[in-house]
Amino acid sequence: MTDNTTVLSSENPTTIEIPPNSQPLTAVKRLWRMNSATLGFFPDGAFNEYAKRGQILGVVLKEKCVGYLLYAKSREYARITHLCVHPDNRGQGIPEILFKALKQRVEHLESVRLTCRKDFDSANNLWRRLGLTIVGEKPARAEGKTLQIWKRELAGLPLLNYLDEMSGRDKQRVVIDANIFIALAKEQISDCDAREMMDAIALDADWLSELITLHITPEIRREISRQNDIGTQRNRKLALRRFVECNGDATLFESAKHKIRSLYPNKINKRDESDINHIAYSVAGNADYFVTNDAGILKQQKKVDKLFGLAILTPAELVTIIHEAEHRHYYHPARLAGTMTKIRRVNVSNIQETQERFLSYTQGERSSDFRQKLDKVLLSPDKNTAHIVTDRSTPLALWTECISGTRLDVPILRVSRGSLKTTLAFHLVWHLTRTAVENGATVLTVTDDYLDPELTQALLRYDFFRHESCWKRIIVHGIHSPDELIRKIEAHHDTPPFNAKSLLTAKTPDATAKLEKAIWPAKVINSSIASYIVAIKPWWAMQLFDKQLAESDLFGAKPELMLNGENVYYRSAHPQILSAPSRILWYITSDPKKPDTKSIRACSQIVEIKRGSASDLYKKFKHLGVYTWEDVKNIANGDPQAKITAFRFTLTELFEQPVPWNDFQSILLQTKGKPHTLQCPVNISESAFLKIYRRGMVIQ
Repeated sequence: MTDNTTVLSSENPTTIEIPPNSQPLTAVKRLWRMNSATLGFFPDGAFNEYAKRGQILGVVLKEKCVGYLLYAKSREYARITHLCVHPDNRGQGIPEILFKALKQRVEHLESVRLTCRKDFDSANNLWRRLGLTIVGEKPARAEGKTLQIWKRELAGLPLLNYLDEMSGRDKQRVVIDANIFIALAKEQISDCDAREMMDAIALDADWLSELITLHITPEIRREISRQNDIGTQRNRKLALRRFVECNGDATLFESAKHKIRSLYPNKINKRDESDINHIAYSVAGNADYFVTNDAGILKQQKKVDKLFGLAILTPAELVTIIHEAEHRHYYHPARLAGTMTKIRRVNVSNIQETQERFLSYTQGERSSDFRQKLDKVLLSPDKNTAHIVTDRSTPLALWTECISGTRLDVPILRVSRGSLKTTLAFHLVWHLTRTAVENGATVLTVTDDYLDPELTQALLRYDFFRHESCWKRIIVHGIHSPDELIRKIEAHHDTPPFNAKSLLTAKTPDATAKLEKAIWPAKVINSSIASYIVAIKPWWAMQLFDKQLAESDLFGAKPELMLNGENVYYRSAHPQILSAPSRILWYITSDPKKPDTKSIRACSQIVEIKRGSASDLYKKFKHLGVYTWEDVKNIANGDPQAKITAFRFTLTELFEQPVPWNDFQSILLQTKGKPHTLQCPVNISESAFLKIYRRGMVIQ
């Protein structure tokens, strides 16, 4: 493994193991974003977890990460999840270098496997070059498409290994009830109702079919025979071929049936009798799970689990359990934006508590509607996520994310009562905006019909506007001329609550700041807004905005600080250089104990500057929860009446690649500026700002 702190300057490709929280990992995420349309959705936090386990390999050429391979491991094989090469470096043997490095790390396993769409010709040609062969096919999620299963043997007897794989002996045995079978048996998904459609799509998902086998019981045949319509009966009998029958020993079946019958009242109907038979067959057939949406069966889940060890689950609960077992790193709690507040994915253990805590009783929301919205997200964990924020195990907030192409939708957005409710509401909207930006989205929508006033206020603050039945925000990436921006905004075919043409024509600092805020993170060329570089110590950067610095500290940042998308920074009153509104670049001063200091790491927008006594400014900005009175008094050299400066800033964007001291000083020289010691804020040209910004955000 090559140490992350070493500068790699070789002209030859160098293979490294990508470390967590590192510049190479940032480059990996950037490569993924460039190719996310093909690679699919991948949560930002998952990259770091894979890196912690040493399961991302990269190739560095001339100090640049030009390709990566991300893989997962089971007891028997390694599965390639991503293999991605920068477009400028294709045809240079990078995939072969990565695959060779992978084989060296997993040579003790029996094989390397992957799945790929049959119509992805260039990728499939690559798999052949790497020595993989096709061992099977299955339907892809996209209608009419096929997934091919590729495999390369590393050890063991190929034929026996292949037979083991095809037997599915290591897969979880899942028995489905009659209603779920009927949904899966329908010729067209569109024939299902909303609940059936969600279940059918989820249980047919490509990733899940590799981990479970769906079974039916003989009771299904009896239920089909009771169907009056001959055509429906014939179609369902044909559909039986898709499933393995779970039967088992007759004696075990009768014994289980007798015990299960005792859980029901003395009088039962035919439906109850059929339910009992389904469960008894599942017990006798040694199934791992029985899946149903039937409320009557679900009432018995704890008793059946205690009697037989058979887990009775809804489809959403099953999908969540299997996904968590396969991807445990997704469900590990993480500190929220560098604080000690925890954020984790919703799992089976907290589904019920989540519903009870965040159901909007006061607005008349029905529990069944809330659960259906939550289940819709949980049923597709490979592309959707549900997050819960806790503080000492107390749930504070819940939100769900669904990414489709360049659109991020938030179907559920809730904040519970508490002292941090308003702060948390603003932070979550800010977090969602950043998430959308980081995933390359151009549209962010919130479709929750039960928003609290605090959340509505936060949406308005961050330039969402009502569009039809949702809240919407336009996102524009990169650096653009006025004409380019107008074209990008008009491409949405909406009428946002701002007139881009008039703001661009005005060419005033206020107009530019308003437009850049509304379409953040885009930057406008040929504007009149001022730009500055401001030096800040690493500790204050950690507290105010730098998540990576905060996460490198044992105790994290203060929650009330990092939860704000807007903060205030205090400094001495002289010299009076800064103006508002303006753009600022944050220079993190040197600290050998912190990563990537002595570099420009972020940019923000100054929205307000105030000069006055330390006492007055502290009172004015105390609500932002940033500095203690002792901190502010120290800036004033202990004199409460001494004059100091405070500026309020927002829209902080962390650079993907910090710009070191020598690099940005060189840029200042190139743009007719001069080197600066940064003992105080320095005014720079728009050209210098945009060059540094372009370098930091790695914009070609």
